[in-house]
Order: sequence, then structure tokens, then C-alpha cells
Amino acid sequence: MNLQWQIERFDALELRQLYQLLQLRQAVFAVEQQGHALLRRAIDCCALFDGNEGGVQAIRISAQAYLEPFYRVHGFAPQGDCYIEDGIKHLEMLRSGESLVQDKNK
Repeated sequence: MNLQWQIERFDALELRQLYQLLQLRQAVFAVEQQGHALLRRAIDCCALFDGNEGGVQAIRISAQAYLEPFYRVHGFAPQGDCYIEDGIKHLEMLRSGESLVQDKNK
């Protein structure tokens, strides 16, 4: 599979693009068990992006709790306690901009 990444600022997205991204997000969750390789590539892509405002931005996610070890490997750290969302345990996690810069320079 050959993927093409495109990075846009949130405020530059057209309504149709936002809707398509939300549809894609839903589809990715539907096949989450096969999607770990794609997720790794998405994280790597973020690590290469410097942002339009100068400097790398931190990444904050709401991860399903059972995926905490996976995200830790990619530099994310838990922020607070688990919570329930849609009947599933989640955990807020943060990957600092500094860790993204370190990955970019490897």
C-alpha cells in the first residue's frame, strides 16, 4: 500500500475535508486491530512536521487504555487517570514537542 501524507492547519481545512477526515477516523477505529502499522507511520509523519508557526507542536491524544504501552514506545506519557468514553477505558496522553524534535534528528 502506498500512502500519501498531506498536512494542513486545522483552520485551513474546508468543511468537506474535515468531514472526510472524521469519516476516515471512524473507519480506522473500525479496523483498529489491523491498524497499528498505519498508526506508527502517522506518528512518524508528525515527528517530521515542524508546523507552520515555527517549532514542533506537542501531540495530545485520548488513547484507549489497553494501548498505553504502544503509545509509550512512541514517546507519549500518561496525563492523569483513566476515564470512560463510549463505554471504553481511555487515558489522556501527551508527546512533547521536544521528543518529536529528538526523533526528527535521529
